[in-house]
Amino acid sequence: MERIDRNTLYWMGVTLIVFPVLVLLGLLMRAVQAETAAGMLRDTGYGEDTIGRVQALLRKEKLKLDPEVQTLEDVVDLVFLENYLEDFVAKHPEYDEAKWIDILKKTWFKMSRRGRSAALSMIRLPEKLLPVIRQAAELGEKMDRAKT
Repeated sequence: MERIDRNTLYWMGVTLIVFPVLVLLGLLMRAVQAETAAGMLRDTGYGEDTIGRVQALLRKEKLKLDPEVQTLEDVVDLVFLENYLEDFVAKHPEYDEAKWIDILKKTWFKMSRRGRSAALSMIRLPEKLLPVIRQAAELGEKMDRAKT
């Protein structure tokens, strides 16, 4: 089976963020993305093992259990937080602080400890959103502790 390198995982993550509407539609859209990727991979000569693995990654199968799936989720979330959150907030003035905290709390919960650490130390977070991000992070940590 061909191994997928970190650079490929990164660009798959970026692709998911470039199409945030698709990501937000959940399982159905992940299935569509997985099938689209499968078609592109088949057309370029990749084997079925690799195609199946890419599909599993895009469908986020075994999130929290599969290290590559978790790495991809962390990348998607970090790219969103650093590059798209501020614009997303600006496009949704109808959302109140509680709604943003809920969205960010769920994002935080999906991330690994390593991803969370990177969010707080390695990327540039929107300055004006830091209080909301920190509050959501604290709630996400509580959710994580409650689930384990």
